[in-house]
Amino acid sequence: MPVSTRSSPRSVIDHIIDICGFPDDSTMTEYIKQQGWKELSNVVMITLEEVADFKTLNDDGTYRAKPLNHHLRKFKGFLLMYNRKCRDLPAPLNDDDVLNITKEFFDEYCRSLDYHTDLQAGLATSTKATSQAVSDELTALEFRRGVKRDKSHYTDLKDDKHFNSWNRGFVATAFMHHTFHVLDENYVPKTPNETTLFQEMQTFMYAVFEEHLKTDKGKSLVSQYEEKRDAQSIYRDLKKHAKSSTAAQISGDTLLKYITSARYPGNWRGTSYAFVLHWKEQVMHYEKLELEDIPPKQKLRMLQNTVNDVGDLANVKQLSDQMVARGEPPLNFEGYMELLLSACSTYDKNHAVARQPGQRNVYAASVEHSEDDFYDAYSTEVFHVDTDVSEVLAHKSNTQPMTKTGS
Repeated sequence: MPVSTRSSPRSVIDHIIDICGFPDDSTMTEYIKQQGWKELSNVVMITLEEVADFKTLNDDGTYRAKPLNHHLRKFKGFLLMYNRKCRDLPAPLNDDDVLNITKEFFDEYCRSLDYHTDLQAGLATSTKATSQAVSDELTALEFRRGVKRDKSHYTDLKDDKHFNSWNRGFVATAFMHHTFHVLDENYVPKTPNETTLFQEMQTFMYAVFEEHLKTDKGKSLVSQYEEKRDAQSIYRDLKKHAKSSTAAQISGDTLLKYITSARYPGNWRGTSYAFVLHWKEQVMHYEKLELEDIPPKQKLRMLQNTVNDVGDLANVKQLSDQMVARGEPPLNFEGYMELLLSACSTYDKNHAVARQPGQRNVYAASVEHSEDDFYDAYSTEVFHVDTDVSEVLAHKSNTQPMTKTGS
């Protein structure tokens, strides 16, 4: 790995002097010393416009000399390189990051088209600029060269009823790819650079939709907006369909019925841990759909009822009651949920079904562990956090007496 000219820089400021190639007796080095810079922030807060005012002073404060233009350009190059690298990271570079930049890397940047592009753009290097949203500073060229984007990073939407779980992963990946403006139906680019950049986002995201929307509605939208590659409109209409379509949406009444009546083990195929998280997911889904929150105390009582048929899990309520008897404050919904999930983990571990190679275990409602340990007489499918409520409601209990192998 290439190293800078000085093997052990005394500080990050010395290292910047090294990679920029400022001689010890140069006016630029003298100016830096006169300024008394000790921290990285002393350098990166300087704007390009301020560089033109660099000059050394005599002891009496009178003008002495101005750094060579070549050295001024190199200093600007460092500011531009620092700013560019910060845009590709979730946080600004720190001292260690800068100390790892070699002179060879810096020289390569100064010789590249990136340097001239950044210089023409007049990028500032204040803390405000480095903390701005990435999309505000990206150019179309940088978008194409930046974060690796691949259509395979996304998953297929094959059924409208799975939109919510699909959408979570889709949005997370879009933010990682810096294409989130496409997801905002109200976003309108204002500058020529923003317009060009947004079109790049639209083109990529349209290709994603064309590849991964497998529902009839999705395919129809891809065809409808093909001419302009309008991914923003596709996503807007897809969300609207997901919220209004009877095929995609369980009514609030049905969700509330499930939330209030669900019991473990009941018809659930899977771990108690997954059941509780799935129940919590349906509560959040209901609250988003109805645009109102269920009172915390009511949620707590409903949660307690869901596991009341399993002694090890019902004991969590008794533990909570004992805490109140000792004068401690009662557990709120979040505290009870955390304690219950801990009890579920222990319960699932203690009631795991041992599996023999090539053998299927008959599902037992009271025997749970990891999803791979659950089977019924008819199917190896088990329920997960993302399982649609309609599948749980449609499942008729076919449980049979427990068979525990290996004992």
